[in-house]
Order: sequence, then C-alpha cells, then structure tokens
Amino acid sequence: MLASNLEVVERRIRALSYEHAYAFAADGTLILDTTDFAPASIGFTADQLSLLRNASLTHNHPGGRSLSQNDVFLAMEADLAQIRAVTASHRFWINRPLKGWTPDYQKRVRTAITAEKGLLIRHLERDISGGRISPEAANRGFHHLLWSNLASRGVVRYAHEPWED
Repeated sequence: MLASNLEVVERRIRALSYEHAYAFAADGTLILDTTDFAPASIGFTADQLSLLRNASLTHNHPGGRSLSQNDVFLAMEADLAQIRAVTASHRFWINRPLKGWTPDYQKRVRTAITAEKGLLIRHLERDISGGRISPEAANRGFHHLLWSNLASRGVVRYAHEPWED
C-alpha cells in the first residue's frame, strides 16, 4: 500500500512548479499533505515534524535536482524511514540506516558531506573550465553526485531511478 500511494502522489507532483510534500506511515496511511507554494522550499511546523517519525516523506523538486542536504538533515531530525524527492524525469531517495539516525551516524554523515563537497566542487569546476559540463548542469547534478559518491562508500543508502511513463 505504501509503494502504491507513493507512486500516485509522486506522479501527481513531479512536474509542479512549486514544492509539495506528502508523508505516509509504514502501512500507507497519509499523515501529511502540505505545501507553501514556493518553488524551492517547504517549511514544517513543530507539530508536523512530530508526525513524521518512521514515515516516508516525498516531495518534488521543480528545479530538477536530487535531495538537498536540508532534506537529509530533516530526515535525521524527524527520524524518517525514508526521504524522497521527485522531478519530472527522476525520483531519488535515501533510506534510514539500519541502526537508525544515531548521533554518531549523523556526525559521520555531516563530516562526510563536508569532505565530499569540497572534492566534488573542485572536480566540477575543472569540468566547467574544460568545457565538459555547463555551470547549470553542474549545479543541477551536484547533489545527485554527492549522494552517489557517499553511497558508494557506504555512508548513505541512496538510490534513484528514471520515471517509466
């Protein structure tokens, strides 16, 4: 039930021009449906955050980007089972670690993000200077590369897939 509910709402929101979020309990029950009608953010109240423990939260990214750092920090803070982002062409997700979002794990993720961001920025700047990628494409693909690199080292449980229409 959860997978089919995610599929329905993600298809509904993937091409919107503003962010919209839905959260579902493990059994597929809808527990949150919210938007600020902003193109690049959604704010959550303390009451909304309290509903999210063990939930799967999905939302769209109109700009075509993967999950942001703030998305992952929200997943940690709210103790989400899964954080998801959808675009017109793809869906992306990070699952909670098997041992949970422990303080040690959160510190490990934050440290890894800081180190990997520096390396990735230097790599992308070289590619932009060499004409191998446009600044817009580098910006759009930055977080996907970040999470992919961290996943390849076992830091996060990240995955993505294109839409099959």
